[in-house]
Amino acid sequence: MPNPISQPAENRLLAGLPDEEYRRLAPHLERVSLESGQLLFDLGTITRVFFPISGVISKIVRMNDGDGIEAGMVGHEGMVPLCLFMNLDLTPFRAVVQNPGEAWQMKAEVFKDLVKPGHIIHGVLLRFAAAFMAQVSQSAGCNRLHPLEQRYCRWLLMTQDRLGSNEFVLKQEFAAALLGVRRMTITPVAQKLQETGLFRYSRGRITILDRAGLESASCECYQRVQNVYDNLLGSRTNR
Repeated sequence: MPNPISQPAENRLLAGLPDEEYRRLAPHLERVSLESGQLLFDLGTITRVFFPISGVISKIVRMNDGDGIEAGMVGHEGMVPLCLFMNLDLTPFRAVVQNPGEAWQMKAEVFKDLVKPGHIIHGVLLRFAAAFMAQVSQSAGCNRLHPLEQRYCRWLLMTQDRLGSNEFVLKQEFAAALLGVRRMTITPVAQKLQETGLFRYSRGRITILDRAGLESASCECYQRVQNVYDNLLGSRTNR
C-alpha cells in the first residue's frame, strides 16, 4: 500500500520511501508554507532542511558586490540544503523561494540523526545529490557558452516541470537576476520568444502555450540534465 504522502503533488523523495522508513521520519516533519522571495537560508550555519511539496526554490551563488546567479533549482523532486546531508554544517549558497508553495521542514540536528549510511533515505538522497550536481555542473557550462534566449527557455522548462502547471507567476526582474543579467537585457528576449507563440506573459504571469516549441528553442542542457534526473530518480509524472 502507498504511504500517506504518495500523491503526485507531494515530495518525490519522501513519497518513494517504503512505509516503514517514512514512518521513521514522519513525526519530525512539519508542513510549512513557502512565500515568493522568502530567504530559507543564507551563507553560514543551517538550522532547517526542506523537502518541497510544491513551488520552486532557487540556490543562488552570491558575489561580494551583491550580484548573484542561480546555480540550480529544486522542486518536489528534491530537498535543500544538500551540504547537511554531506555532514557539512555550513552552506556556500543562499536559497530563495522562486515560486510559492509548501514544504516538509525538519530540524537540522534531527535530520543528521535520522539520515545516516545504512538507512534507505540515505541511498535515496545520494541519487538526488548526484542528479543535482549534474544540474549545477551543466548550468555552469550553459551560463558561459549558450545565448540568453536558450538559457531562458531552459529555465522556463525546468520551472514548469517542478510546478506541474502551464501557468505560473513570473517576475521578469527575478528571472533576470537568477540568469545573471539585467531586466533591460532579458525583456527583449522574452518579447521575441512571446511573439513566436511559445508562451504568453501578462501581469506577472506566464502561460506556456507550446511546450514542444520551447524545448526546441532551448539548448541541449535541458534534456541532458532531465535524462540524468529520470535515470536516477525515475521518470517525471508532473508536466
